[in-house]
Amino acid sequence: KSLNVPAVKILSEMGIETALSYAKKLGLPLTEKDNNLSLALGGLTEGLTLSELSGAYMALANLGEFSSPSYVSEISLNGTVLYSHTAEKTSVFSPETAYLVGEALSETAKTGTAKKLAALNIPIYAKTGTNSVNGKNLDAYSVAYTSKHTAVCWRGNSDNSALSQTDTGGNFATESLLAVFSELYCRFTPSPIEKPAGILKTKFDLADFENGDLTLAAPNTPVGYFFEEYVSVRNLPSYQTSANFLAPTLDGLTVTSDGNEASVSFFGKKPFVYQIYSVDVFGREELLFEANGQNELQNYAFSIGFLKNYYIKCGFIDYFGVAVWGEPEKIAVYSGGGIFS
Repeated sequence: KSLNVPAVKILSEMGIETALSYAKKLGLPLTEKDNNLSLALGGLTEGLTLSELSGAYMALANLGEFSSPSYVSEISLNGTVLYSHTAEKTSVFSPETAYLVGEALSETAKTGTAKKLAALNIPIYAKTGTNSVNGKNLDAYSVAYTSKHTAVCWRGNSDNSALSQTDTGGNFATESLLAVFSELYCRFTPSPIEKPAGILKTKFDLADFENGDLTLAAPNTPVGYFFEEYVSVRNLPSYQTSANFLAPTLDGLTVTSDGNEASVSFFGKKPFVYQIYSVDVFGREELLFEANGQNELQNYAFSIGFLKNYYIKCGFIDYFGVAVWGEPEKIAVYSGGGIFS
């Protein structure tokens, strides 16, 4: 899904002047008239040439190092090199920053607006854009890069007349790049962009994230209850570890008894498993009840046996497939003269 608001918020957070300074290092000829938040969406006074745009994306492909685009790498005649392009490199971003941006753009090429490039089945990174005025598409862009090549496609009319409504960056422009890269890689597959040493894949707790908090997943967090993201070790904030799966706990536990029967209620949470069992005087356990939490109040009633203690515990199957159980809680005991709970 293409969203504009996050880009504007990030630009506002980092500051327009800072963004303009990065643009200058990337060889983008922006002016003071571009000093506004529309910069985040490509709203430029003069615009950019495709060469300038490709140069900026090449810096991401080269892990933060910018060099002016070149269309000729070498000219040779009868085995003699007559010309060899030597690029002057300027460090613009840290390798970690460029890699993280690339990870986001790789998702664009897999499932996002440039998903038509997924048919290539190669490591590729892409961004699309469509300029619309009064509901009419005037410009359609698609940019994509690999570890070897960067390509840009623009579709538009010289008289600035409207394109068809289906002529968007993710449609025909991306199809053009698909044709280009299909030809480039018909005989080999480019290698992925190398992950810098300062990049770490980290697990975050999904439930906390959905509630607006970003916390590290506890080591035992089950599959399906965390998500993984690459982070820069250099800029890693001090995240707290989520308490969700540090130790299984019983919530809302109540026990009632009339001397012969006992009734237990508790709030069963997903993905926890709950067990009620008895232990006789010889230490033998008997499982009476087992159920998965359903994020609702759950109940179980049982008859009190002779000289038996009764316990409830909850646990879950962790990331490694191992059962992790919390401390059992005694809920009833036969004392010979009555029931205590």
